[in-house]
Amino acid sequence: MTYFTTGDGTRLFYEDWGDGRPIVLVSTWAMSSGMWENQVPFLTPHGLRCVTYDRRGTRRSDVASDGYDTAGGVRLRTEPAKELHFPMFGFPAP
Repeated sequence: MTYFTTGDGTRLFYEDWGDGRPIVLVSTWAMSSGMWENQVPFLTPHGLRCVTYDRRGTRRSDVASDGYDTAGGVRLRTEPAKELHFPMFGFPAP
């Protein structure tokens, strides 16, 4: 299993598929990265590097004592991109 450690010491499980332009697929609240299992096989042949991760407190990632609020949520969504050295990233509008 592949993990990276966040700034507060929480270990997050992630999977990395394909080559090309990187995208981080973020699961919804209380869901794991498994929710992307049908999309990744479609996206990777189209030149995308897909990274999924289990958010803190779900499936294979650690349960943390904080970071579940709105400010923490934004920080946590940027950590996978920073850890995997993505050059630039953004969030789609809701």
